[in-house]
Amino acid sequence: MQNFGYRITVIYFPTMTQVRCLSLSVLFFISQVSIAQLNDFSSKAQKLIGTFNVYHLKPISINETTGAETVDLFINEIDENGFILKGTDINQLKENSAEFYNLIYKNNNDFANKVLTVYLVALNSMDSILAAMLVKKLDFTENDTLYSTPFSSPVYYSPNLKKHAKRIEKNVKNHCMERVVNTDGYEKYTEAEFIKKSQDFSKDIILNFQKKVKNLISVAPATIEASLLNAIALRYDPHSNYFNQQQNKQFSQHLSKQVETFGFYLDQDESGTIIVADITPGGSAWMSNNINDGDIFISLTIDNTTITNDGKTAEEVQDILDKSIGSKLTITLKKQNGQLKNR
Repeated sequence: MQNFGYRITVIYFPTMTQVRCLSLSVLFFISQVSIAQLNDFSSKAQKLIGTFNVYHLKPISINETTGAETVDLFINEIDENGFILKGTDINQLKENSAEFYNLIYKNNNDFANKVLTVYLVALNSMDSILAAMLVKKLDFTENDTLYSTPFSSPVYYSPNLKKHAKRIEKNVKNHCMERVVNTDGYEKYTEAEFIKKSQDFSKDIILNFQKKVKNLISVAPATIEASLLNAIALRYDPHSNYFNQQQNKQFSQHLSKQVETFGFYLDQDESGTIIVADITPGGSAWMSNNINDGDIFISLTIDNTTITNDGKTAEEVQDILDKSIGSKLTITLKKQNGQLKNR
């Protein structure tokens, strides 16, 4: 395993699985979550709290205030943009949140299971909204408004289902138009061609959203349990994180990768846009400081052959990159500020 400047200590506890304590993060991985109900949540939470109380320099006080704060951290983690949950869902999650730690010490999993139910209902509602959008033609000619708010602003949650559905539709249409703007040569399109291209992308983007929602539904119990436990870890220490077994496996695989490529990896966001999703520390991209997480892939040229993002998946482009080590490559990326950069 490569060590990127962190001191790693391995500690064993007789009553829980291995705990790795990193100077910037604490990883806890306990047995897998129950499929239907979070019946083991309280016992896992007690072990996690006990570990922090023993090893943390300044453990937090367990009271109603820290309980409510922990639930707030949890809400921010599972839906930081307000696209899954509505305002009514947030009210349900915050109801009795002050009793969060009291319920844990009573071995009561009712709160965790209530959270799971609210989350699943919200996801299924979102899936239904997307399914309805698939059977109609999105209108890209109607006047609409998109609001941009500072990062410091509170997260906005739709007050009701009707407004939530409209918000999701706006978000999909915005992604459609962004996809057009991120294609090579889009500036040559007429207005009619731009709208046509946006409509062409809409089905693919809606299906990508649906795929993500269905995946979230399939792993909801594990997500809720891990996120609640991670919120506890964050409340104790903002630099600490809880990892379940699967998350720890992925983390370890990431650190132990030996295959050298161009030093970055591509993935697709929820709308299907190909983006830079990972920079390998110490790799060529990392050393150049010119390629960043979140950069949007536009095109690449390898030995005078150009491949654009139009009709390609991240996996297909990544495969081309992996097979091109040693070749002369020029990649065009769209930066966060909208500028196009060739590398």
